[in-house]
Amino acid sequence: LEKCRKEHHPNCADPGESWEPPTRLICVGDSVDQQELCLYIPSEDETHIEYLALSHCWGTAKIEYVLTEDNYDELCKRIDFERLTKNFKDAICFTREMGFKYIWIDSVCIKQGSREDWAQEAGRMSTVYARAACTISSSGSATSEGGLYHDQNFLSRYPCVLLSTSSGSFTVKAVADVITHSQAARAEIDRGPLGKRAWAFQERLLSHRIVHFGASLLFFECNTLCASYLKPEGSRYSKGEAALPLHNQQLIPKAPPFDKAPPFDNKNKELHQCWFTLVAMYTNCKLTQAIDRLVAIHGVSNSILGTEKESRYQSGLWTRNGLFDLLWCVQGTPGERPKPYRAPSWSWGSVDGNV
Repeated sequence: LEKCRKEHHPNCADPGESWEPPTRLICVGDSVDQQELCLYIPSEDETHIEYLALSHCWGTAKIEYVLTEDNYDELCKRIDFERLTKNFKDAICFTREMGFKYIWIDSVCIKQGSREDWAQEAGRMSTVYARAACTISSSGSATSEGGLYHDQNFLSRYPCVLLSTSSGSFTVKAVADVITHSQAARAEIDRGPLGKRAWAFQERLLSHRIVHFGASLLFFECNTLCASYLKPEGSRYSKGEAALPLHNQQLIPKAPPFDKAPPFDNKNKELHQCWFTLVAMYTNCKLTQAIDRLVAIHGVSNSILGTEKESRYQSGLWTRNGLFDLLWCVQGTPGERPKPYRAPSWSWGSVDGNV
């Protein structure tokens, strides 16, 4: 994390000018030993406040200790650490150990049960993760009680081949190039429970830097490289990997103020292909609330809007590519149109299933 920030990776740039901080943050204190927590409301003058953000699975169990209208004043004074879930406790301890004073966690920083607050904060999700110094990803936990840390078999991560000789003997040889370091890391995410969640898909896409706590691999990912105990110095993404949607800086510039035009020749084709590659990946993820189908990718579309001066975003499609963007279909046999209404019939957001 320090190396990424000090070397000023061009694709990982921190905000260089003043910006509006999240509405609420959790203050974890100034030291590792401090136990007091409280909800913190940044002032308008705090335009460069540093914080971490958590990406996690809620799971099937209901998270009881959350921010509501009723306990708002109470949590502004004190948050009971012992009542938090295992994921939240681990994330808070990690934040302290990393030397940060604040962390953003959705269910403690957004009023649960308030449609008005949810609508406001969902619209700001793109900036919450994009402005965070780093995102903590609970990639290996399927529930809120799974925690960040998992027992890992370090020997399982090294690919090898079995070579035979004419005499019938065999030799086991480690092969470093069987899979690349970043491919191993990406596979860890894809296999994990968080990699299958739609909201987490957006959170990963918007973040500058992420520490992934996977079930079998802990690694750091930024928009420039990937690092873990397999390769502590990090391995930079190849040109082919950099063109993948999750690292496509041309489509989604993470560094605010999102005002640079994408540097490609055929903008229409590039936008259409990249966007629907994202849509195909996104619609393969799961949502707890189906009505969030368009909302859970709203932050990504907001980020792209900063580069698109000639196009408008409408219910999952871009006006500049209107005719092409209508050429979508759902895998398999379409079912009945879901209720309640959530998008026009010409939008992929109006139906369930993989697009």
